[in-house]
Amino acid sequence: MINSLMRPRGAPINHHQRFEETAMPRQMKFSDPMDQEIYDTHRRYVQVMEEQRLSTINGESKTFYLTVLKSLTSKLEVPGKPLSEIMREMMAEAFPMIMQVMQG
Repeated sequence: MINSLMRPRGAPINHHQRFEETAMPRQMKFSDPMDQEIYDTHRRYVQVMEEQRLSTINGESKTFYLTVLKSLTSKLEVPGKPLSEIMREMMAEAFPMIMQVMQG
């Protein structure tokens, strides 16, 4: 049986599928402590955004945030793309938005 979180290689990604339908297991154990710390921090980030921050962010800021989040996620989905390249691209894309928010 195929895990509902996994999709066959090359299958399209449904970005509109609800989080509850694709929720990842809550308890993962990694042999590398850094991997575990990244996983735990990511989980904490998602929890804080969902439970505390989203309701406090105004519409324009949500638009900026969503634009950056979608772009980052799309870049992370490219197999073999180096994180250094992703970071360079994200800095170039996000910098104008960050400056606009800081000036506003």
